[in-house]
Amino acid sequence: MLISAGLGFDSAMVKQMSDTDKQWNDVSDAAANQEAELEKALQQAEEMQEALRQADQAISETEDKIKQLPPIGADVDTINQQLDDIKVRKRYSHGCRGQKAQC
Repeated sequence: MLISAGLGFDSAMVKQMSDTDKQWNDVSDAAANQEAELEKALQQAEEMQEALRQADQAISETEDKIKQLPPIGADVDTINQQLDDIKVRKRYSHGCRGQKAQC
């Protein structure tokens, strides 16, 4: 490298140039590391945003289904049937489709 060759510069000048070169490399490496960390954080934020979007969509769908439920029945048999229907919907929404023993 030019600095190590010296090219007639006095040793103090060569040392200062070498120190400046090292500092520049340190700053450059730190900036590259910071950029990599920022890119990683951005990716994580995008993944979180997508997960939140999916959760929001699922909540909206569930709210729509709840709005479509019939009013609470007035007699015991109707209420029991409605409870059974809700249990089935709940199992289905938690991924327990047809696996009654495990849910």
